[in-house]
Parts: sequence; C-alpha cells; structure tokens
Amino acid sequence: MALSTIKPASIDLSATFAFTGTVSGAGKFESQLLHVRDEKSANTAGGSSSSTTNNERVLNTVVTNEITGASLSSDTITLPSGTYFISASSPTNRGGTNRAHLYNTADSSIAVLGTSENTQTSDTTPTRSFITGRFTIAAQKTFKIRHYTTSAKSDNGLGIQANDGNVEVYTDVQIWKVA
Repeated sequence: MALSTIKPASIDLSATFAFTGTVSGAGKFESQLLHVRDEKSANTAGGSSSSTTNNERVLNTVVTNEITGASLSSDTITLPSGTYFISASSPTNRGGTNRAHLYNTADSSIAVLGTSENTQTSDTTPTRSFITGRFTIAAQKTFKIRHYTTSAKSDNGLGIQANDGNVEVYTDVQIWKVA
C-alpha cells in the first residue's frame, strides 16, 4: 500500500492575530527587584550549622537593587512599606530535618516559611529549602534569612563548596516589590 501525502489547506491567520493596542509600562517582575546573596571566595565552604536552632544565613552581596529605600547591611535586608514577592533558597549539608524562612526582625515573626527538607546526617547529598511567597508590610521593616537545622555540621553544614575556581554562592534571595 502506498502512502499518500496530505497537504494542509492554506489558512490566513493575520486577522486572528492582529494587534491594534499599545503596550505601556513594565510588568511587576521586570523592575523593583532586590537580589542579594551569600558569596564566598572560591573553594570556601558555606559555614558551620548548629543543631536544633535557627542558623542566621550570611547575606553579603547585593547583585541588584531597584527598590528605593531597600538595602542590605550586616546580613539584614531593609524594605520600605509595600507588598512583596520573595523567591529564595538556602542549602544545608547533613542538616537533618531543616527549613529556611524569611524572618521579620522588627516584629520578631516569620514572614514567609520555606519548604520542609531532610538530609541524613550520614549522607553527603545536600538539600535546599525554598522560600516562596507574598507578604505585605505597612512600614519599613528589617528581615533576615534563618535556617532551622536539627543536626550540626562544622565547616560546610550551610553549604558544600563547588571547588571550581569561581566564587561560591549559597543563600540566594530575590525580592520584588509588586505593590
């Protein structure tokens, strides 16, 4: 049996996809970004973790700051009033059950909880807790990233170095002002 070729019909879609409006302004995620993270020199571990406690994560580098009134100082993020969306993550090595969170130091409260994770204390496979969510503050507030771990690990409990000759990146935080 011979196969025959089916030829598609010619269809004019130009009217279907015609655009007559205008585009103005950028979306919420194209601007108003604060991107900070923990950078360490090449071949440097993320630091030691403590057991059954909230380890304060180092934040020492501003990658981008497009939010007027936002800043980073001494591992502390300052944000002006507004509504924000955060996407952040933090690694742990042999941390046991663990979870990172965005901590509002001004109000002594957790603003956004991260994902619950687990890594065995005998396993060298690290895990990463992700902090994702929206929050609103009525006045300027200060924040830290904290990471609860049930197990202690010296030197690289807060991240294993890549040893590839490049700067090491551990905790990474992106916050957009959305309103």
